[in-house]
Amino acid sequence: KEETGHDKVNIVPISMGGSLANALFDYYPDVMDDINKVVYIVPALNGSTIVGDLYTKNFTFFDTEYLYNGFLETLMDEEDARMIEVIARILPDEVLLGVLNNVADCLINDVAANITSLWGLCPKEDYPEASAALLKDKPEIKKQTDKYYQAQLNSNKNIQKLIDKGCEV
Repeated sequence: KEETGHDKVNIVPISMGGSLANALFDYYPDVMDDINKVVYIVPALNGSTIVGDLYTKNFTFFDTEYLYNGFLETLMDEEDARMIEVIARILPDEVLLGVLNNVADCLINDVAANITSLWGLCPKEDYPEASAALLKDKPEIKKQTDKYYQAQLNSNKNIQKLIDKGCEV
């Protein structure tokens, strides 16, 4: 407002910006009086199913048929993928899946669970289960992510408040 000299501004939340807009409107409701227009572009207002699947360990590739039949080709070139598939097929399925499960647990518990901004992309349907499982020993992180979860739950209500104030959404 200071730079433009206008009473109100337009904002354009893109992707994770939708999550940030959720927080902005919930944490600082007075800012709604300063908004003229909100143009959401592919907003993650309810997070991303990919992140929800990460935190709830809902992985398709834990199915050996999926793993052996083209999944790796989506991640790397075909020749490397086929070589890894051959090596993976040598291992008993329970050994392979055990290794994958342990790697996933480490990545989720030691890395992803500690990234508060990533929690902002966890869908509200997945958050209670995921946070109970992953944040039970991380009260400071849970305190932050619970606050965002509440903003996410209030997203539709806050968008309606914007509209009621004459903001074009």
